[in-house]
Amino acid sequence: MSSLRSASAAATHLLASVILGLCFASPPALAQPDANGYDWATITHPSNPAYSGFDPFGYVTGRGSVAYEYRLARTEVSTAQWLDFFNTFMGTATPPPHMSTPRHWSAGIDPNYQGPGVQYRLSGLANAGQTAAYGVTWRTAAMYCNWLHNNKSSDPAAVMSGAYDVSTFFDNPDGTFTDQATHSPGARYWIPTLDEWLKAAHWDPNHADNGGWWTYSNGSDIPLTYGPPPSFGGDGTGQANAVFRLPNFAHYDIPLGSYPDTPSIWGLLDIAGNGSEWTETIASGQTGMFRLRAGSAAGGPGADQTYAVGPNRPWSQAGDFNLRLASVVPCPSVSSAFVLSLCVLQGAHRNSRRKHGSHRTDSCHVVRGGGRVSFSLSMPRRRRSSWRRARSGVRRTGGRTSRRR
Repeated sequence: MSSLRSASAAATHLLASVILGLCFASPPALAQPDANGYDWATITHPSNPAYSGFDPFGYVTGRGSVAYEYRLARTEVSTAQWLDFFNTFMGTATPPPHMSTPRHWSAGIDPNYQGPGVQYRLSGLANAGQTAAYGVTWRTAAMYCNWLHNNKSSDPAAVMSGAYDVSTFFDNPDGTFTDQATHSPGARYWIPTLDEWLKAAHWDPNHADNGGWWTYSNGSDIPLTYGPPPSFGGDGTGQANAVFRLPNFAHYDIPLGSYPDTPSIWGLLDIAGNGSEWTETIASGQTGMFRLRAGSAAGGPGADQTYAVGPNRPWSQAGDFNLRLASVVPCPSVSSAFVLSLCVLQGAHRNSRRKHGSHRTDSCHVVRGGGRVSFSLSMPRRRRSSWRRARSGVRRTGGRTSRRR
């Protein structure tokens, strides 16, 4: 019985270890799209070395080390995804506070909508839904994370909490703000921290030099070549959508994923070029508090180097600021865990029976003597005597031996 209990305990321990291992093991870098249509790259190798290279602005030294696994979306949030968000809440008489439509996106007000509020529709541009949205405020990005966290509910409360508590969003006269500093512990989606963003953009677990850090996000120390893709008149040498300008602001119309040959080490697209992406990290200076953004914003040389980080107010809509989502690494589903548990326990039970049977075979040995073959059970001598007396009806009382009637 004790051996069976030990086997059961061992099986339980094994099951717990396997399920926890599935939750925290390193999955493939690229994951399948989730229910909200996002492709994810899983960033593994926890506790990587922090960045210690060139840092003229003082924002990235000692940053970029992340002690856990996480996911980043392969592309920035698209016009179609923002459109779904805004049309859920802006077509009301009192839209939620802090929601500002992007400054540049491939959508506009729907003239056929009669109210209340406003509704938007895609422009007539080819691939309009797949373009990025530029000029998104940090606070609007935080509310979008809340909405996804709450399964895209149409209830206005769905944008007010979940990842970030919008009731904390206030500005102080001295340039500081009271916004919730970091996402809530149970958030399913959030704005990536500067450390998360830097690691996913520039750190390579297989790079032997500089602690694994590359200067540019395509896994190189050679400056990128900026230029439009062939579909927008480029000669095929362009590696990222930044620095150059096209007539009629057509560089904003370049769809996400138009530079598939310039991914990050982890498979992220447009991490070089496109907009400057918001991070959750706060910096303070003489003129107040700021949220940091990372990556190029169509700037000049060095726009995509590791140190290309800048500060802006969370309500700022200037520039080309946009959002790339961060998310948790999912554990196995309940059904998968249940099936796994049955398999593990069944296997452990079979092993227990097999071991128990082999123990009896090994502990029963043949004794040859007096011309007879007998079996001696492997048990203590005192227990063997008691067992034999019980079989013959003999019991010991008061130092004497008597036979049961």
